[in-house]
Amino acid sequence: MSMKLNLTVSEINALSSAGISFREDGEYSEDEALELLEQVREAEVSVAQFTSGDQKKQFDTYAAIGDKLFAQIPEE
Repeated sequence: MSMKLNLTVSEINALSSAGISFREDGEYSEDEALELLEQVREAEVSVAQFTSGDQKKQFDTYAAIGDKLFAQIPEE
């Protein structure tokens, strides 16, 4: 079963700047979607120390993207 994950261009760019690739077509299997979510959560944790205002902003961005992805992955 594949699912369509929807992110905005700015969200995709934020992931790209963290080295996380998001497929333009947005079609993901459940395992791929969970892997993507894990990468986003790791990026979130990597900036969680807030040594700068930019990192706080990045943290908030990754947290929001992670929550948005999580909401789009169906629970079994």
